[in-house]
Amino acid sequence: MSGAGVVTLTGANSYTGATTVTSGTLTCPARVRSSGTSGLSVSAGGTFNYVSTAASTVTLPTLTLAQNSAVGVLYGDTVASTGSGDGRNGGEN
Repeated sequence: MSGAGVVTLTGANSYTGATTVTSGTLTCPARVRSSGTSGLSVSAGGTFNYVSTAASTVTLPTLTLAQNSAVGVLYGDTVASTGSGDGRNGGEN
């Protein structure tokens, strides 16, 4: 995903490829669950938001955060990685 706008996922999700947010914001509501087979990479200037109305967790096999990237969570949500990840240069939202 690239561009300055906001993309919000809705409906059933069967996508299994790796996802890269190069700019703008990708929002994933809790009702849209990852199949657990996709990695997530957020480039500088990109944001990944995971939102729900009750505490829940989205688990990704890999999570890579570039410097000046952001991951946002609400309501006690958790973004977790089961594999390798590099958040040393990333940010928090």
